[in-house]
Amino acid sequence: MRNEQTNKANMGQTTHLSLQANASVWSGVPGIVSAVATLGQTLTGIQAAALKQETLTGYGAAKADARAKLLNTAFTVCSGLKALASAKSDKQLASQVDFSRTDLARGREGAVLNRCQTILDLGNANAVELTATYNTTAADLNALTQAIAAFAALQSKPRQSRAAIGAATKELVDLFTQLDVVLNEQLDPLVEKFQASAPAFYNEYKQARVIIDSAATHESQPNVPATNTVPTARATTALSKVA
Repeated sequence: MRNEQTNKANMGQTTHLSLQANASVWSGVPGIVSAVATLGQTLTGIQAAALKQETLTGYGAAKADARAKLLNTAFTVCSGLKALASAKSDKQLASQVDFSRTDLARGREGAVLNRCQTILDLGNANAVELTATYNTTAADLNALTQAIAAFAALQSKPRQSRAAIGAATKELVDLFTQLDVVLNEQLDPLVEKFQASAPAFYNEYKQARVIIDSAATHESQPNVPATNTVPTARATTALSKVA
């Protein structure tokens, strides 16, 4: 969620808790009872959509980690092969493994995978000499095998998750619109009658309705309209479970 969405969700939760704590004041008003139930459901939906969005965007970080591990393990095997090729004056092998770390990472993901697979194949073909003399062990070859498989498995997931992230983002926009409606158009008008009859509840409710900027520790005015900006995926501030 965007920071302003997190701030608004926290305000909604604070308002919901305040309403629950003062249920004896408003429980005889069906309109408030219904609106409070809708508020709770909306906050639960926001929490679920935010967690979904965060989980889906985690694929990008996982892919970056898998790529880094792949390149590191491939370069380890490649380095052993370079030493072997030099010692044996094997020009063909030397040309096949003539890569720097930057060279290994160059190009599209498919090209990177193919390059690393070639290094693995050459490593397996020369495994005996690599292990005996050039400090490139069976564990190194196995690590490269696993790294190739792990990175290959992640190739389609970011593409698949983009649509799901878009759906979660749209769901959040809709839920925040619903949050504004239930607060601004239902609860706020109905609570006004309690200004005289239950001032403690009224003042607590009004205080709860203030949106606090958690990033800048700046208080904004209550009843801020929902943003129409489609949120970008980012790590969310965990919201406590709505009762």
